[in-house]
Amino acid sequence: MPKLDKIKFGQIKPGTKISKGEILFKKVEFAAQDLFTKLNLRCALIEDVRDIEGADKLYELSVNLGGLGKRTLVAGIKKIYKKEELKGKKIALIANLEPATICGVKSEGMILAAEHKGQVEAVLLQKTLPGEKIFAEGLESEPATKVSFDEFSKINLIVKNGKILYKNKCLQSGKEILSVKLKEGKVQ
Repeated sequence: MPKLDKIKFGQIKPGTKISKGEILFKKVEFAAQDLFTKLNLRCALIEDVRDIEGADKLYELSVNLGGLGKRTLVAGIKKIYKKEELKGKKIALIANLEPATICGVKSEGMILAAEHKGQVEAVLLQKTLPGEKIFAEGLESEPATKVSFDEFSKINLIVKNGKILYKNKCLQSGKEILSVKLKEGKVQ
């Protein structure tokens, strides 16, 4: 068989066998982005806690994210914490959760809370400053503009020996490892 660069149009007869050549354009494989890396986890200071009319489980929280500004969110922790127990506390917050209107209040984020056998505990921070990032060591963060609740619910955050883990990596800020009093459980 003649070389391809020596063949002119119409020279090859129908039925002529050709040998398989190299792939000209190789398929590019992209690894699926780990959903956890899409989260924008931050420390937030609770500045105010208010009841929501007609909601027996929900509080309206005003939080401060330092240089990222202030926000309002709805948290289902009213049966676990009194208002005065929350005001002035620092929480772990999903800062890029898609806003949702709950009981007439626009919620712009969600606090992380651990749960095990009906016990619930908010993930509170001590040393971290409002607005500081929370991350898992070794996972490069590429926060999305917005993350849906469905996307977040697919992320498997757990409590093991009181520490908050993702794929066996501790969640932490630059100043502390996130922990709760519960020894095991799931984080939501």
